[in-house]
Parts: sequence; structure tokens; C-alpha cells
Amino acid sequence: MVLDDVPVRGLLPHRGDVPGHHVAHLPCPHHAPTKGFLSGAEGPFAGIYHDLAGTAFANWAFLLGLLGIGLALTLGIGMRIAAATGATLYVMMWSVALPPQTNPFLDEHLTLAAVLVGLTLIGPGRTLGLGATWEKLPIVQRFPWLR
Repeated sequence: MVLDDVPVRGLLPHRGDVPGHHVAHLPCPHHAPTKGFLSGAEGPFAGIYHDLAGTAFANWAFLLGLLGIGLALTLGIGMRIAAATGATLYVMMWSVALPPQTNPFLDEHLTLAAVLVGLTLIGPGRTLGLGATWEKLPIVQRFPWLR
């Protein structure tokens, strides 16, 4: 079943529709989450990112990575891994648009990467999440990098 250009009422306005009616069109299932962003890569890593754009590996790795990072940060468990992978993802997204058009060091991607590392250092998951319980698990005590 192809959902290309299927009207869905009430989501987002679509230009050219009947006035007063809001219609959104579902994207073609062939559009990948990484294709648009990575296809516009510039700079020294453009070739690598163009090759990755829209591939099944890039799409699955990106979406599963976001899910894992989001769950870990929300629950306060596995904060070290979440911060390391999240900061890596932010730095990779920063490197897609090299050279930056604004200040190269005060970019939102680099700032948010530093915030993830800072969150891990102060350990909010221990008081506001499941981090304290998580750290008592035998496997986490055996492998501290799981904290």
C-alpha cells in the first residue's frame, strides 16, 4: 500500500487547498529521515555523508540511536553511554555543514553536546530518575561504563 500524497485532514495547512480546509499530505514512504539533511552536506566530509544519505543503515542507526538516547536521558539510566553517543551524534550533525556560516565554536550542536556531557557529570538521573536503582544492579556495578 503506497501512501504517497494521501490527504489527511486537520494536520497541517497545505497551499492550494480549498480555503478553510487544512489538509496535510503524508510523505512518500521512499523519503528517508537522513536523506534530506545528509544530501545537503558541504565541506570536507560531504562525500561520506552523501554516500550515507538515505541508506537503510543510516536511517535505522539514526532513529534507533535517538530512541536509545532519549529513553536513557528520560529514565536517568545509562547516562554515560547516552551522553557519549548523543554528543557524538551532535558533533557529526555539526560536521555536516562545515564550514559553518556563523561562529564555528558557538554552534547549537556543539553547545548541546557539552550539555549532554555536563548532565552526565552532575548525575541528575540519580535523584530525578531511575539512576540510583540502576546503579545498584549487579551488571552495572560490574561494568561501571553502564552508569
